[in-house]
Amino acid sequence: MGLKEYSRSERVADQIQREVAEIITQELQDPRIGRVTVSGSSLSRDLSNATLYITLPADGDVERALEGLNRASGFVRRRLGQRVRMRYVPRLRFAHDATLDRATRVGELIDAALRPGAGNTDQSREDN
Repeated sequence: MGLKEYSRSERVADQIQREVAEIITQELQDPRIGRVTVSGSSLSRDLSNATLYITLPADGDVERALEGLNRASGFVRRRLGQRVRMRYVPRLRFAHDATLDRATRVGELIDAALRPGAGNTDQSREDN
């Protein structure tokens, strides 16, 4: 068996993600955006709408960054149209990627549960 073939929309979404990340880092000057990373993208079946998922460093303000990016989406879309060969450039929407936040929280919960004296039921039985 060969490698899994990716649909056209997945290939286009990957290209859009790469190009938009480059446009954000090299061409946007909005201080609200900060050090944003474009961590993922999804594209509607008809290729008319793209959602780009972003992550920020721990000290970043997600709401401000999203506000700045969504305000700049027209500019980013125009620049994207100049870089990619598509009949129609999709409308862009930015959303926060909470995957890293959830993973960090799960890790913290596991660490807390494994700490000695953290309410371990086996230890409580031995004390009685």
